Amino acid sequence: MNMFKARVLALLLTCLVVTTPQVTFAQSIEQLLQQSQTAIESGNYSQAEALLRQVIEINANNIAAHNLLTIVLYSQNKFDQLITAAQKVIKLDPNPFMGYLFLGEALFKQGKLDQAIAAYRQSIQLNPDFSLAYVSLGWVLTLQGQPDEAIEVLRQAIQLDPNNPRAYSHIGSALMLGEKLDQAIAAYRQALELDPNYADVYNNLGTALMLQGKLDQAIAALRQAVQLDPNNVNTYINLGSALSDQGKLDEAIAVYIRAFQLDSSNAVVYLNLGNLSRQKGHLEEALSFYQAILKFSPDQPWGNSTSNHALAHNAIGEVLQQQGKLEEAIEAFKQSIALDPNFIEAQDNLEQAQQLLEPQ
Repeated sequence: MNMFKARVLALLLTCLVVTTPQVTFAQSIEQLLQQSQTAIESGNYSQAEALLRQVIEINANNIAAHNLLTIVLYSQNKFDQLITAAQKVIKLDPNPFMGYLFLGEALFKQGKLDQAIAAYRQSIQLNPDFSLAYVSLGWVLTLQGQPDEAIEVLRQAIQLDPNNPRAYSHIGSALMLGEKLDQAIAAYRQALELDPNYADVYNNLGTALMLQGKLDQAIAALRQAVQLDPNNVNTYINLGSALSDQGKLDEAIAVYIRAFQLDSSNAVVYLNLGNLSRQKGHLEEALSFYQAILKFSPDQPWGNSTSNHALAHNAIGEVLQQQGKLEEAIEAFKQSIALDPNFIEAQDNLEQAQQLLEPQ
């Protein structure tokens, strides 16, 4: 059970008052609720869901069952059902701050960030001391590119609960987005003091250190992240970038190959492998990597406003120009600019290639 679910479950078990009808079903409902809690604590969410649905069948308005059902559905990634369950909690519970939290979580997982933010704000309005809602709100604000408000919200979360490593992790990311790297690094280190096995924080710490040019420290943090979570593609991408910046191209390539083995459709992996192939002078190999990106959806890499396809066309143009194929390079640069008219690098490359093509 991850930190978020553990904290929510503890709060639920503390706050919920099990209300049962004054009939012979009362004892069986209490037993079913107790069995469902035991199943949740052991991670047997499908069994817990079955038990809770039995309670709801007996008493459709049992608040405890509906609240527990939200965490069970969240744990099983059943986000459509979670929205329905959270709305039921909101309808039944006199103070449904937990229902709004899980409504926000479901909407967030569905990519409906504005609606998620509204739900988190409603949770906070109902319970201004509910630190978990501040943590979730701060993270979504960070993802929406609002670091200043995110930092303010996450500082409130930390004030309410100074022992939540997730709050320090998220404020670290908001600080890094706001280019406050020293403060971000301090926040990440605080998160690791609270949870030394927090793999994502080691990954983020490594990224912040890399941005500061502290490559040895960055690589050490990223290797620790890999050791704790050997299946996180993003960590391998960051580690490969740090090794590449150190000039350790063969090590970087080996890391990217591992990332490729984990996710063979990750465009960023192909882009970085292409860049390394170019640095080693393997231009045809680089072209094959860049061209493969065009088979994937043109998603935007995290933290970069330029789409994968625009980046790929620009890189293809650079390789073609290196090969002396100026007319083909010019067409590639034009395709890149057509996808992103504000891509300055592609514009500069196009101008340079056109000047080289002009007769002297």
